[in-house]
Amino acid sequence: SLMGQKGSPPTFPLNTLADFAGGGLTCALGILLALLQRKRTGKGQVIDSAMVDGVAYLSSFLTMRQETWRHGPRGSNWLDGGAPFYNTYETKDGKYVAVGAIESKFYKCLLEGMGLPFKSLMAEQNDSDTWPKTKELFTLIFRKKTRLEWQKIFDGSDACVTPVLEPEEMMNHQHNRTRGAYIRELVPRPAPRLSLVSHQGDRPYVSEQGEHSVRVLKEYGFSDAEIKVLIMKGIVQQSIEEGSNDSVSPIFESARPRIKSKL
Repeated sequence: SLMGQKGSPPTFPLNTLADFAGGGLTCALGILLALLQRKRTGKGQVIDSAMVDGVAYLSSFLTMRQETWRHGPRGSNWLDGGAPFYNTYETKDGKYVAVGAIESKFYKCLLEGMGLPFKSLMAEQNDSDTWPKTKELFTLIFRKKTRLEWQKIFDGSDACVTPVLEPEEMMNHQHNRTRGAYIRELVPRPAPRLSLVSHQGDRPYVSEQGEHSVRVLKEYGFSDAEIKVLIMKGIVQQSIEEGSNDSVSPIFESARPRIKSKL
């Protein structure tokens, strides 16, 4: 309910917040914590991970510290698009830039880059009554130049202005190229990076669904016959890529008619 424009329905946050952050990421953290405790105590445990719990925990700052950022309805506050200095703006070429200049020193850099008289606007930064007027001014100014022109103006500054990139553009952004953030287009490098782990061998492809099913089941002690039954019943999916080269490929081949319907 906290996300969205004023007077509009809440914004749907794709499935990043619940599925991946509140679900997958917190579950992975739970697994790591359990492994650490097992190393210390020698005891394993059941990990109870739920997406709703994870989202609630991730949102703890927004809900427990509302007095620090929320003073009105959705879309009228610091962090939800109400503030002109924490928003997105359309540019002359129909693209967008993101602005996140909350601190006064960053806001000053923003105003200077936009060619605005920063002294008067600086005094009004935290006056929410002036935000609608300032947001209209920012909207008009950002539409006077293309996204690339604004990018060149603010590149290297502390104005906290960045281009809003399409997925296909992210790999070629200078920051991502310098960091080597992508293995190839749309395939990011795993994060975070560990100093004692080599990342030179990162695979340049995305794993297929069920690519390692047979291998994992064998590591857990399942027999070839048991794996074959699981695959044929559709309980477990094994992709052709690994099955054709796996030591139990005959299992996969015999179950192929059932698997085709799931690929």
